[in-house]
Amino acid sequence: MAKIDNDDILLRSLLKKELPKPARNQWFTRNVINRLPARKQSYAWIEYLAYFIGGIICGIYWKELISNFSIATITVGQFLKYLLLVSATFGVCSLALYRAIIKD
Repeated sequence: MAKIDNDDILLRSLLKKELPKPARNQWFTRNVINRLPARKQSYAWIEYLAYFIGGIICGIYWKELISNFSIATITVGQFLKYLLLVSATFGVCSLALYRAIIKD
């Protein structure tokens, strides 16, 4: 536990003695605060824009991968690109759906 020195005790007692007490209001309770509407998230559109751009980029790369795909010759590089594209698409889609379903 932190040591409270003499200055802290004097300051606390001075503030308790000199500051006025808050006025009691019978109509203001914690429930009133809980019933207030939630604050708007002013920068949430940036997140949705990032999901949209990520989806567009994944779509472009999917189109390129499918158009250049040849089952006769699959190289390690093509396989790694495919795995990266699948994981990136899954990541963008799962984050976007999570955000859409569970709104903070």
